[in-house]
Amino acid sequence: MMKRAALVLALLLPAGAALASPPVASGKPWLRKQTLDPDWPCQSIKRTDLSVAEMWAGPPIDAAAMQAGKRPAISTLAGRLAERRVPLEDAKSEIVAFAQSAGAQKQERLVALFAGLFDALNQERQSVVSGLDRFGVRQKQIAGGIRTQEQQLTTLQSAAQPDQSAIDKLADRIAWAQQMFDERRQSLQYACAVPDVIEQRLYALAQAIQTQLP
Repeated sequence: MMKRAALVLALLLPAGAALASPPVASGKPWLRKQTLDPDWPCQSIKRTDLSVAEMWAGPPIDAAAMQAGKRPAISTLAGRLAERRVPLEDAKSEIVAFAQSAGAQKQERLVALFAGLFDALNQERQSVVSGLDRFGVRQKQIAGGIRTQEQQLTTLQSAAQPDQSAIDKLADRIAWAQQMFDERRQSLQYACAVPDVIEQRLYALAQAIQTQLP
């Protein structure tokens, strides 16, 4: 079961992304755009994207800062900080070291670092949400197929001369489809936590960057 859960989660993540840590309890002092989507498979409300203003209380993030965040050195650091396989405390230490080496451009470079980090984690989160959307659509398709097969089974069983061989084969297909549906649903609890884990990491790193601002 754990192998199947890991496989399902891997399908939701963008290429190269690390598996998320288990969900952790945390307050959410930010809000995002929310939508009601009948295909959304998670119990939480679907949130389509993140907002810089709700993550960041430092200097304004303008177009120049967004472009600076794409410079090779800053982009590389932002990408490394975004990796959830990197412990949060290690990432914070890298932020401190980066700030200490920034010199007179400290504020500009820190703002650019947040811009690059926001871009990286927001894109990763959007990829995960898209994967969950596809997962939800597929679950509905599987459920619909099971209902159709159950109706066919009822018809076969109600025939004047039931074909027991056909009944057994269809019953086996229904049982297999139901097992797959149930296993996917169980793995979903883990996968649904990933967007929140990404948000929590981005928020924590944004706070760490802000503490280093002049």
